[in-house]
Amino acid sequence: MGYVPSVPGLSPLKPKEGLNGPLARRSFIALADSGRLNEFFDLAQGYFARGIERRLTESKRLSRLPQRELGARASALAGSVLSLLPWWLDRGAKESPRAMDELFHRMVWNGLQLGTTLGLG
Repeated sequence: MGYVPSVPGLSPLKPKEGLNGPLARRSFIALADSGRLNEFFDLAQGYFARGIERRLTESKRLSRLPQRELGARASALAGSVLSLLPWWLDRGAKESPRAMDELFHRMVWNGLQLGTTLGLG
């Protein structure tokens, strides 16, 4: 059974639908070989950004931020999670999917500080 990551904005998946290193690697290679890897990343960027923005809004951790800035942060975080995928796979997926998910969430929640704005709003 593969690990099921807590992807922002997604409802829980059944364990058999979880990610594992070999499956993720084969999927990544298939997308690259088909010439559709960029399309995947474009779609995934928008999908993850919307989910992350929704999760941040629901958490109320950044309730004082202007909506525009919340969207910018969500987009940046979506890019971050997507950049971890090829990094992880290129290194042989040595860490478990759970460890990668936990790493991403530690970076997110430790990196967001209440009341600190970027001046976009």
